[in-house]
Amino acid sequence: MSLAVSVVVTALVLLVVRAPIPDRTLVASAPPWVWTGGIFGIIFVLAGTVLAPKLGASPYTAAIIAGQLICSVLLDQFGIVGFAKHSINLERLLGIMLLTAGVLLIRRS
Repeated sequence: MSLAVSVVVTALVLLVVRAPIPDRTLVASAPPWVWTGGIFGIIFVLAGTVLAPKLGASPYTAAIIAGQLICSVLLDQFGIVGFAKHSINLERLLGIMLLTAGVLLIRRS
């Protein structure tokens, strides 16, 4: 349902703002990583429907934030998808470890 509602709302917004249909050459020349958003969105929604009831709201939300932080640090480290490179350092690693420890503590209680 979530994805169906997203498609309908997005279509309505595009109609209201009268966004032009992208040119075929623009779509064809898009880098491959732009297509991963839809795939990861589906995985995210499906994982939420399976994991959230089992973990509970707090651990699930904390795990999402920890996962996003880990992923963002890796994107920065390697300059993936056009991000400026920022090396992993002790502070970043400590932040990841603390947030991961927080997830584990929340899950344990």
